[in-house]
Amino acid sequence: MKLAFSTITCPAYGPVEVAETARRYGYEGVELYALNGDKLLPYMLSERMDEVKGAFQGVPIVGINSWGVIVNPDKDARRAQVAQVTLGFELAHELNCPVVKTFGGEFPPDRPVEQSLEEAAESLRILSERAKANGVTLVVETHDGFCRGEVLGRLLDMVDSPHVGALWDVFHPHRKGEAAVDTDKHIGKRVRHVHVKDAVREGDCWRFVLCGEGELPIAEAIELLNGRGYDGAVALDWEFMWDPNIAGPDLALPSFASGVRSIFDKLSKSR
Repeated sequence: MKLAFSTITCPAYGPVEVAETARRYGYEGVELYALNGDKLLPYMLSERMDEVKGAFQGVPIVGINSWGVIVNPDKDARRAQVAQVTLGFELAHELNCPVVKTFGGEFPPDRPVEQSLEEAAESLRILSERAKANGVTLVVETHDGFCRGEVLGRLLDMVDSPHVGALWDVFHPHRKGEAAVDTDKHIGKRVRHVHVKDAVREGDCWRFVLCGEGELPIAEAIELLNGRGYDGAVALDWEFMWDPNIAGPDLALPSFASGVRSIFDKLSKSR
């Protein structure tokens, strides 16, 4: 497995500072989410490709966020999202990046879930061929209406392609009451990217904390995936972009580098 971080962790940084930070803390890859304080939408990344390529010499880009949303009741809107994700594939191919992320989105309350799933699967089938053509994999995150692996697994079962997989964010299934072993059962074989962070429950809310200070099943999820032979990225997804009151990147990045690396070391010794 590879230790990585998403730039949601350090959203104000530019490409050079992100790459220098990865080198400083020994991260083996970076997931592009934001740069210089803005969400990095595909069209914005396309305008900065030369700058990004130059800055990330020797630092692999292990994932990019297409900012797509697959579930939508409007057919034209779904087509537009497919086009946006496709641009993400083309940029990922040029950056030698293996994974492109999309959100599943929320299920409209006035429509049957099965209808939304079938429409989403139709979009994913189209995208699977485009991902294949670009040599990348599309991952749908355990987020929004797909927080539980059980729901995401239902969608992925409708799309039989090695170029469409899951992004297991350990936080969202846990906060929805799904045990890591159950998330693994539903989507483990399709996981192609992982997000980690730590948090503690405070009433009906959650507070993000440094690695090992919370209750999220980081080690358990990594151990389960290791048992499946997973060799992709485990990326810190520290939501500093949306909650500037939590610890900053100068604290979060070394904390998680140390904590996750210790899990890797333990697994290595147990072989």
